Amino acid sequence: MPIRSTAVLRLASSLALASALWTLPTPARAADAGGRSPDAARADEVPPLKRGDVILSDVVGIRTGGIGYLGMLSPGFSNLALSGLFGFSSYGQHQSNPDQGYEESRQILSVNPSVDVVVSGRWTLGASAGFAKVDDALRYVQGPDSEVSTTQGGLVLGVGVRAGYVQPLGHGFSLWPRVGVAYSRGQYTVRSTAAGLPNNQHSSTEAIVGGVDLGLMFRPTSFFYVAVTPELTVGYTEQASVSSMVGSGASWFHATLDTTLSTGFIF
Repeated sequence: MPIRSTAVLRLASSLALASALWTLPTPARAADAGGRSPDAARADEVPPLKRGDVILSDVVGIRTGGIGYLGMLSPGFSNLALSGLFGFSSYGQHQSNPDQGYEESRQILSVNPSVDVVVSGRWTLGASAGFAKVDDALRYVQGPDSEVSTTQGGLVLGVGVRAGYVQPLGHGFSLWPRVGVAYSRGQYTVRSTAAGLPNNQHSSTEAIVGGVDLGLMFRPTSFFYVAVTPELTVGYTEQASVSSMVGSGASWFHATLDTTLSTGFIF
């Protein structure tokens, strides 16, 4: 029976060799244990947003046009501003010639927290609230004996609500369109001197705006994102002013198109 014994020995040897090779740590299995295989890479991808995730929106950003979500501050103030949880903007201009001169400076400091929550699937609901302090100074000179200087200080309060939808695009990118409304109210005091005579004026503004934005979000990690957000707002503002001699009022519709580059966190 030598032939049969040899065949059995060869078969047993083959099975033993195959079993030994199977138990060796192949590159794929070694990566599973240590971490760089394709399976592990797929496991390391940024997970999609899920119900209950909290998005701390617009923590730090740069924007055009005021500070705050959906035009919380004055329309038409279109220079670049630091926005987000804390914001600051400064604006100044001057003109001069031998007969007259004009100078204006303006600063806005704001605090504007903004939060969105994933409520169902890819839908989000959000809110923002904050305030801004406005300081404005103007000086106008016409001839050697004519000068008018005006200083304005004010405080603006605003709140806004919105709804959004997150559409994943792959590789960490998502579209995040949002639509919302916001309300703001401001109180201002203007002090002016004309020909040496002081004149104080108090004014108030109320504004309601609606807007839509289309954010492009990139998440390099599961808890941090960067977004570029074009934003269109349409609103209505009423203003009333009272001075020592006369009262006045005005109202107007306005539309603005702004863009924000911002960062945020996801918990």
